[in-house]
Amino acid sequence: MPNLKYGKIHCDVEWQWPTLEIFNNWKEDFLKIPGVLKYEIYVLGRFPDVLNGKDLKTNDIDIILVGDNNIKEIEEIVYQGARLGIEKYNVYVDIQWFSSLKIYEVDKIVPYKNTVYMHSDKWIVNGIVTMHYKNAKQISEHLWSLECYWPTLKQMQRIADGYTYQAPVKIC
Repeated sequence: MPNLKYGKIHCDVEWQWPTLEIFNNWKEDFLKIPGVLKYEIYVLGRFPDVLNGKDLKTNDIDIILVGDNNIKEIEEIVYQGARLGIEKYNVYVDIQWFSSLKIYEVDKIVPYKNTVYMHSDKWIVNGIVTMHYKNAKQISEHLWSLECYWPTLKQMQRIADGYTYQAPVKIC
């Protein structure tokens, strides 16, 4: 069983594919976290396909918070949301705060610069750093900031290859 260290989350985890049932259970728990309802919350990436009934396997569930830039509150919400996904449901819920989220028509996507907050700048699996955001800056004990373009280069390549992302789904 892989051992994961992601910020202050440190556990052994037997990963599962994200499913609609897991997402709905996670969401019910997540919406009870103090302060969450102050933010607009979106699901984006490939998981909206699952929400729309497609039989698609995706590695994670991408969640974006948009709203007040309250670092302490965001730090706790992002940590608790990721912890719930990993420790309780064995699914990576990639939860981040965005300074803004632009919703585009599929054929009119123009990348824009965005500030992103995340729980940690690296993933350590079985003692090996498997992902490291080298340009991220630590802004509090367990919150990192990254200036990046959205959609990412990886997402733009998928779009160029013919993949059509569903519009972000607002859950709160």
